[in-house]
Amino acid sequence: MRYDLLVVGGGAGGLTAAKTAVGFGKKVLILEKNKLGGECTWTGCVPSKALIKAAQVAHDIKYAGQVGIKFDPVFKTDGVMNYVRSIVQDIYNTQTPEKLKQIGIDVLIGNGQFIDAHRIQVANQTISFDKCIIATGSRPFVPPIERLKECSYLTNETLFDLKEIPQSMLILGGGAIGAEMASALNRLGCEVTIVEMQPRILAKEDEELVKILSDYMEKEGVRIKTGMRATRAESHNGKIRLTTVDSQDQTHEFEAQYLLVAVGRSPNIKGLGLDQIGVQTHKKGIVVNNYMRTSVSNIYAIGDVVGPYLFSHIAWHQAVTAVRNAFIPIFKKRMSYKNIMWVTFTAPELASVGLTEQEARKQYGNKITVYRQDYTSLDRAHTDHALIGRGKFICDAHGRLIGAQVLGKRAGEVIHELQLLKVVGKPFASLMNVIHAYPTYSELPWYASKQAFKDRLEKNWLIQLARRFISR
Repeated sequence: MRYDLLVVGGGAGGLTAAKTAVGFGKKVLILEKNKLGGECTWTGCVPSKALIKAAQVAHDIKYAGQVGIKFDPVFKTDGVMNYVRSIVQDIYNTQTPEKLKQIGIDVLIGNGQFIDAHRIQVANQTISFDKCIIATGSRPFVPPIERLKECSYLTNETLFDLKEIPQSMLILGGGAIGAEMASALNRLGCEVTIVEMQPRILAKEDEELVKILSDYMEKEGVRIKTGMRATRAESHNGKIRLTTVDSQDQTHEFEAQYLLVAVGRSPNIKGLGLDQIGVQTHKKGIVVNNYMRTSVSNIYAIGDVVGPYLFSHIAWHQAVTAVRNAFIPIFKKRMSYKNIMWVTFTAPELASVGLTEQEARKQYGNKITVYRQDYTSLDRAHTDHALIGRGKFICDAHGRLIGAQVLGKRAGEVIHELQLLKVVGKPFASLMNVIHAYPTYSELPWYASKQAFKDRLEKNWLIQLARRFISR
């Protein structure tokens, strides 16, 4: 029972780390306390996107009359949650212990506690290892609200166990999870109210685009109550009542069939015995250096248990970085967060890369240029009746892209071209010379780059000189 690499946690990051190490010819064991796939497969990315797909279908049927299709549908959503769980099972079927065994990865299900820096105890077994990567993920943070624990509240870990779409739902927290689920559940006929303590939902996103998104969500029927601090929760007449206090110390009460708590995440570090072997931790998880190594030289950590960004795609990059540094130390690679990107899968989607306008002005002052392009300029948006949306493209004094945000249909796909442009450091105006297929949503940044190209020409000293000569 000795391995080159022990991976503690079989979620998105852990699976990537194991597969990468096997590719290096290493003997690998994944130790997972529940099921392989982790939060992403079972209670996060996969089921939430399946629910969002069902919501999109319901929305398209409801508004079929806008494209000339007339019928009187009777909505029955009692099969939606079964569909969601079937998609989860489909994804898991590609990640089973048997599948991993076929590519050379051993799997052990159980709880482990470190004995020392090279051994871990699992029930009556002792596993020895050369290197270790901790990828135990995170769990929902439940705030200390009076009597909340006495209520049958939901988190993302229990939401997808529901047998059917609820009649009504209170969502405590207007972050990505709260906003996504509010948008989807509302479209599936659930009366949704978001209760958020901050002045707006999605506080880390671009303020201008969040305003457009919030207005649209409210127009579709989502109630958004911001500046509300939850103080008490209780069961009342078969529902859950949430008491809040606003910035003026005024009390407000909200009721619904269910309460979904979505106010943040906590790292899974308890019970591993990390303190006993000298792995340094803090309230946000495990402390690592730029190479994903912990305070113990042969132990690395990745994913939600490390942060600072709790995304599966970041965990994947951290995993590859950690494995590379663990086994090829002569070619050490730093984990860079310079080109972070993410997508919030509301309806419409909100995608972001780099700095928001607010962050850019704080860092660069007035030495930035912000280009805007609305979805109404896209013929494809007109044909799809998807006119709600806007792109913002933020450039530094040299015309290079330092941030971009896209709100609108397929924003999660459109943003990748902007990520590539930012990574390679090319001027935003150079995008104008790239042929884009018509009609597509990818034309959005292309249209905006034409304005950047025009501005670039106007600043060119040869153009300015020619204008002076011609004007004489």
